[in-house]
Amino acid sequence: MSRTEAFMNIGYKGCHAVSQSDPQNAGTVNEKISVSRNECTIGRSKWQEIEKHAHLYRVSLLSVLLTAFAEIVGRWNSGCELTVIINGVGSEADGGVKAAQQVVFRPMPGKCWLEVCRRTERQIEKMASRGKAAVSDMQHNTGEDSWNNRKASVVFSNSLSALNSFSAGKPGNALADCNENYDSGAVKLNVGLHCRVFEQDEGIGIVWEADEQYFPQYLSVAMLEAYYQLLNWLAGETWEMPVPDLLPDKQRAMRTKTNDTRAPVKDLCIHQEFFVHARRHPEREALLWTANTMRRSMTYGELADKALRLAALLVEKGIKTGETVAVTLLKGPAQVIAVLAVLAAGAVYVPIGVDQPEKRQRRICKIGRIRYLIADHTKAGMLDGQGEIAAISVDEADELLPLPQPVLVNPDELAYLIFTSGSTGEPKGVEITHKSAINTILDINARFSVNQFDRVFAVSALDFDLSVYDVFGLLSAGGAVVLPDEAVRREAPVWFDLIHQMQVTVWNSVPALMDMLLFAAGEKRLPDSLRLVLVSGDWVGLDIHGRLREKTQKCRLVALGGATEAAIWSNFFEIEFVRPSWKSIPYGKPLQNQCFRVVDRLGRDCPDMVVGELWIGGAGVARGYRGDPVLTNEKFIDIRNKRWYRTGDMGRYRPDGNIEFLGRADQQMKLRGFRIEPGEIETVLCQYPGISQAVATVADDGATKQLCAAVVAEPVPVLYSVAAVGPDAYPDELRDLSREIQSKVAEALMAEILNFAQLSGAVTENPRFMEVLPVADEYRPLLRMWLQWLETRQVIYRRQDRILPGPRIREALQYAENLKSDTAYFVHQHDPGFWRIGRRLFARLDIYRAILGGEVSPAILLDDELLSPESLALGDRGTIEGIRVIAENIRLLARTAGSSVRVALINGRSGMAAFKLLEMLDPQDIRFTFFDSQPAMMETARRRFSSLFHTVSCQKLPDGNVPAQLRYSFDAVLAINSLHRYREPQQGVAYASLMVRRGGKLFALEHSELTPFAAVTAAVLDRAFTDFDLTRRQACSPMLTAGQWENLFIKAGLYQVRSVSIKGSFTEFIEGTCPGSRTELDSADILTFAAKQLPPHMLPDRIEVLPWLPLSTNGKVDRVAVTAILTARVHANGGEEIYAGLEREIAEMWKTLLNIDTVGKEQEFFEIGGDSLLATRFLAGVKTEFGVDFSLRQLIESPSLFQVAAAIENKLADIKQQMELMEGGEI
Repeated sequence: MSRTEAFMNIGYKGCHAVSQSDPQNAGTVNEKISVSRNECTIGRSKWQEIEKHAHLYRVSLLSVLLTAFAEIVGRWNSGCELTVIINGVGSEADGGVKAAQQVVFRPMPGKCWLEVCRRTERQIEKMASRGKAAVSDMQHNTGEDSWNNRKASVVFSNSLSALNSFSAGKPGNALADCNENYDSGAVKLNVGLHCRVFEQDEGIGIVWEADEQYFPQYLSVAMLEAYYQLLNWLAGETWEMPVPDLLPDKQRAMRTKTNDTRAPVKDLCIHQEFFVHARRHPEREALLWTANTMRRSMTYGELADKALRLAALLVEKGIKTGETVAVTLLKGPAQVIAVLAVLAAGAVYVPIGVDQPEKRQRRICKIGRIRYLIADHTKAGMLDGQGEIAAISVDEADELLPLPQPVLVNPDELAYLIFTSGSTGEPKGVEITHKSAINTILDINARFSVNQFDRVFAVSALDFDLSVYDVFGLLSAGGAVVLPDEAVRREAPVWFDLIHQMQVTVWNSVPALMDMLLFAAGEKRLPDSLRLVLVSGDWVGLDIHGRLREKTQKCRLVALGGATEAAIWSNFFEIEFVRPSWKSIPYGKPLQNQCFRVVDRLGRDCPDMVVGELWIGGAGVARGYRGDPVLTNEKFIDIRNKRWYRTGDMGRYRPDGNIEFLGRADQQMKLRGFRIEPGEIETVLCQYPGISQAVATVADDGATKQLCAAVVAEPVPVLYSVAAVGPDAYPDELRDLSREIQSKVAEALMAEILNFAQLSGAVTENPRFMEVLPVADEYRPLLRMWLQWLETRQVIYRRQDRILPGPRIREALQYAENLKSDTAYFVHQHDPGFWRIGRRLFARLDIYRAILGGEVSPAILLDDELLSPESLALGDRGTIEGIRVIAENIRLLARTAGSSVRVALINGRSGMAAFKLLEMLDPQDIRFTFFDSQPAMMETARRRFSSLFHTVSCQKLPDGNVPAQLRYSFDAVLAINSLHRYREPQQGVAYASLMVRRGGKLFALEHSELTPFAAVTAAVLDRAFTDFDLTRRQACSPMLTAGQWENLFIKAGLYQVRSVSIKGSFTEFIEGTCPGSRTELDSADILTFAAKQLPPHMLPDRIEVLPWLPLSTNGKVDRVAVTAILTARVHANGGEEIYAGLEREIAEMWKTLLNIDTVGKEQEFFEIGGDSLLATRFLAGVKTEFGVDFSLRQLIESPSLFQVAAAIENKLADIKQQMELMEGGEI
């Protein structure tokens, strides 16, 4: 019996890969494959039972094996859909996969095995009835996010015959053989996993061979074990039962051990232990702070007295047990007094940041059902939209008698209500009980031995849940809380001094604040008292451990994680070392009485290293969201009397039981310890007049993170349109003649490259012609474009799969011979330049063949002085004439203005067209800014302009982003043969129009069609324009007609739009005027508007006005692309950098720190990429470089380059004067 193999191409649609390999290396076949091989055996009796079941239920053994295999692979892929291609390959001489059947496996949770298996059987039968399809066709049907597009194929082979055991198979590395043999035409398969099932004396043998770059050894072992278990189950159970849990026993045992965190939970309220310490040790210091540089403190007894007096006032005002009371006070003793008082009165405290916008405060009060607000007197009279909220001041209670003791409260009642960001723009109020919070607090205290000798630096805001531990963690242990002044809460150098002065022992913050402290320390060490650093709320950098060790050797560093919805923290990982292989600090293991699951989309536990959603369970889980039962039911799930919180975070279990955190499942972001929902920011930004779209995201360049937003202006209503007519609507003999001459040269070149001379006669009757040509896959579209064009020229014609000679084949080949001859054959009187271009094209024949073969980059054509698209465009007489028209318009603008006009040219390449333009203009008429995206092109342009007397500035053109200093700033913007180069034609027009001031002009030159010369130059560079929009990609041309460009100008908001065809050429001149009423968006104004509605942590660090928002293939906003645009560093204002005094030194510091090329004198630190962390680094650098102290507040108040330089100069002058006085004996 011949051996039969079934090939399985698994398409993973939109899922997370199971392996740790780099996706950038996916899809390539390695010559050297590191293969792991694992085997197991299904005994003869077990296999016979499976055969009996299959016969009984009338399903084929192939369906049984494939269904079982798909169940396993699907389980290790988060339950995603699988596309399986089945094909027999034994008949092919070369072993290649030529045709196949496609079966789609969709998870069927809760269905019995038989039903799943029969579904597979039906699909196999259905596909068989349709016939076989090419593998290349099927690969296009697996989705753009499929496994085979990103990683490797999976092969399943079975040879179930007594005459054909595994030993009779191919020797050697079977997986490598697959990589060599599974090849269909242009489709090269990269096999990552090969499962073989074969018959042997002992029963059925199973071998899994895996490429370890995709499937590490431990992963393939676990999958094989699960396959073995499933087949054994099939042999012993009825098939009318659901598939059993496939999580390997070893992994389940590790999960059980890791999550066995049970311990007694004390029935305490979070404030209860504080009052016990206050009675027993009233003399101990509870709060420490500074006032007017003087050390201040408050004892336990004093703090308890003040809190109970204020609690008495609350009770007197009728506040009931369980009622919510808001607290909005500056950081300081009053804040702690207020919180303790609310709890002592039996109520629930609701922290509201003092810097929260009033509108958001009102919303929180309404959702939280707030009647009373403890605040300063400025909050009196605040309304919640339904009635007046009474404001209570802390000092109002000074004359009252204190409550004898706190009001008794059941620990199962709520302790606090903290609001986080909501996806709909609504804040979400998280309800946490006393028992939930005290479980976390007491666990941390016990785990890290926090006691009465400890002092914590309470840097976190009260409405951030890290503050819950700062206050109640230390006060429950009898320790002290060190309170920084609100005015210096973000001044890292002040923190450094304060933790030394107060001998702080515990630091608790988001990683970014610890990072700022380490930078502020400079060369100094942290205090010896510091013994414990807790970092949480955001990604923990791999470098923080080493940097902390440089400042202190005794300190423990612990990374914590969790969610506000799970009582501060739920997991921990003590960082004692950092392995070189780590990509991130592990998330760790659960805290006491808490547990984790990593769950796939079907609600099943994911195997190790498989990505799923993190679920938190246990004592810390919140009651829910205040006033939002729908969201509560969605995010909080009860399963078998156990409550789970669905975090929306993605992660995976490591084999050692630690969890690895992998980011958010949705767009929700975490930055500086705050969870931020972009929808809330976007909703506010879109309320600003003139904004139509907004996207908020975190821009991360690897060194710093910024909360950024992109906005797009509202489109201008289109009141009219222009009929789009083709280039041949108006006869032009010279243009027609030019097209014909170019066509003869181009078709001759194509015929020569494609070796038509060697295939003359029948030419290409070989149906495999497309396959045997030495053309790389990426240039196949170009080949199809050329063949299609040659057919329209009657050089060839196609009959089904065959390409046959056309009536003009001989003419094309003869023309090629003429161009190859050493002696000029013919110089056409129309334009001798055509002959020079033709000769140059044929002189580059070997280069063309190397390009099409994938051996040489097509960029080599850009360096050719005749064949570069820029040179060919200028070779068209219409381009020169169009430049002359533009020059006349610029002169007119200058005369009208009575001064030089500011003009920009976008995508100017090497400056050839710009040079021609400037030659036609007097230097006093124009101030010229040249833009291009390629540094090499700009450098060539600079050299070209050096001989001119004009004022010229060359700048790099940011991708998809117009920096603030360039928006609405030019009298005229020029686009010479560049608008068509954008992926979407409207993008270039939108970009240029965003740079034009009100009343300014946009002038463009464009070819109305793709010239034949461009078909063999620009089309090669752009691979037949496969990256362009669908319409132009299908037309194999990026060009539009003049009417189409006019409509795009109108759509961009321009008016007085017109176009002129340049006689005797392919060039069209298009112009438009920017209306004086056009809305101009200003980032600073937008931020001011947003600051009134968003809290500070949700206020973007930077807002960019984009010409358009990039879209994904499905038409949705591509957030990844937006993030990439915003991550790119902002380039400084154009022109020369003219500095005075220390400005140059400060500018160089900013360039290095912010990774930018230039800095303008008036540019502000925070506008060009700076944030608080980078500011801390800069201030430390100032201290090192100049020996002066410069505060963050000074930088915020005077942020521009010249202001900073002047302030530092003044400080240096003061120091110099003092030194002179000392030397003179006056001090």
